[in-house]
Amino acid sequence: MRVPTIGVAKSLLYGKVDRVEGPVLDVNANEVIGWAIQCAPSRPTYVSVGYGISLMSAVNLVKRLCVGSQMPIPILHSHNTANSLKRRIARKLTDGVPIIELDSECKSSMGDYL
Repeated sequence: MRVPTIGVAKSLLYGKVDRVEGPVLDVNANEVIGWAIQCAPSRPTYVSVGYGISLMSAVNLVKRLCVGSQMPIPILHSHNTANSLKRRIARKLTDGVPIIELDSECKSSMGDYL
C-alpha cells in the first residue's frame, strides 16, 4: 500500500536552520532536506517528507494541524494516549500487579492503533 508520509519532529536531528521558519539544509550537500515552522510560540517544529508528498504540501498540512501546540493534533493525541497508558502501567507495577496481567490493558488501550 502506498501511503503518503510526513516526518515531524520537535528537535532538529540533522541539518542547519538559519531562521525561525525556513529551510533545513544538509550542511554537506547544501540542499533542502526539511523545513522549520513555528507551530507554538515556544519552539520550532521540523517537517520533512517521507513518501508521496512534496515538502511544501507537507509543511502546509502540518501548519493546519498545529493548533496551539508544537505538534500536529494527530501526533499530540497519540503522544497523550501513550503517556496516559504509561502512567497507568507504572501505578499498577508499583502496586505489585504482575507484568503479564498488563498485556490486556495495553492491547485494549492501544487497540485503535494496532
